[in-house]
Amino acid sequence: DFQSILLTIKSIVQKMDKFIIGDENTKLLGGILAIDSLTELLTVHKQESVLEFIKTVRARLCKERFMQVIAINNVGIFDSFTALISYFMDFIFDFRFEPEAMKRGVLLKQFRIRKSSGTASKNIWLFFEIQKELGLTVPESILNKIEDAYSSFFNSNKKNQKNDKEAKNEQSNS
Repeated sequence: DFQSILLTIKSIVQKMDKFIIGDENTKLLGGILAIDSLTELLTVHKQESVLEFIKTVRARLCKERFMQVIAINNVGIFDSFTALISYFMDFIFDFRFEPEAMKRGVLLKQFRIRKSSGTASKNIWLFFEIQKELGLTVPESILNKIEDAYSSFFNSNKKNQKNDKEAKNEQSNS
């Protein structure tokens, strides 16, 4: 129920204050809370409770304490939930195994940034690996291909915009 969610959040926040600052009466401001994972929460709680948890955590931590909340969601397991969280979250990172490779028994990890409020995101799936000392990394060869693809896209868009401006100028001069 909602009351137990609030008590759990309050308890977590107090433990964070005590552990990081050394005093549960002094509030920690700023930072990042990572929830790994929403999919696991959904296996033990109802969807409505998990949504209330997300909304409450965001209200208590983002707005009161200026903390960013990042939650990991695995695509393809609870699809109706995945659609709902896009409304509540500022940033959404989706993770999956590449579907075609998985059919062949090969597990290739991918992620995408589906939503990033206030910044541009390229809703594309990227292969990644977890490296000791570095964490999540995207292979250099893949980054180069993406950069090439987007730079040609943006350059062609700039040319089109320039041509549109020139055409408008010619029309206004006529």
